[in-house]
Amino acid sequence: MIIQDKNGDSFEAFAEVTPTGALEVIDFMVSAPSREILEQVALASNLMVQDEDGNLRDAPNCVSSWIGHPVEVAAVLDADGETVITPAILSPDYLVNWRLGPRERLGRDEDGFELWQLTCAAWALQGVTVQLTDTLRAYELNGVRQIDCKAVQTPLRVWAE
Repeated sequence: MIIQDKNGDSFEAFAEVTPTGALEVIDFMVSAPSREILEQVALASNLMVQDEDGNLRDAPNCVSSWIGHPVEVAAVLDADGETVITPAILSPDYLVNWRLGPRERLGRDEDGFELWQLTCAAWALQGVTVQLTDTLRAYELNGVRQIDCKAVQTPLRVWAE
């Protein structure tokens, strides 16, 4: 999607705004070398909070879907379909999807800009574009990647509403 930064300059943001009934939500797909790094990013971005017992949980208006290390190369199975000849190769990256919303309840800065848009601007304008596969791009900033989720092919994405 194309959005504008605070200066009015347009850039491509790797996020999706999705209507769910009368509400709009924002989806991000992010990867890093470990879940711990993603948790630190989430804390710094107010996507997660720490409770009084020190446990991390989703911040209000955010749902985290922790995916883990996706398969890069599928396992090779014997003719019986059950015996593994060659195990699957997992990506070294750890993935999370963040869904923010409803949009009208999300934070804004002192100038009225939506905070999720400022996060997109930081990745797009301060990071570098990396080509992950022939069809998959990401913005990388400090080792964390915001993935162009419209290029990700999944059989079905289901979110709890």
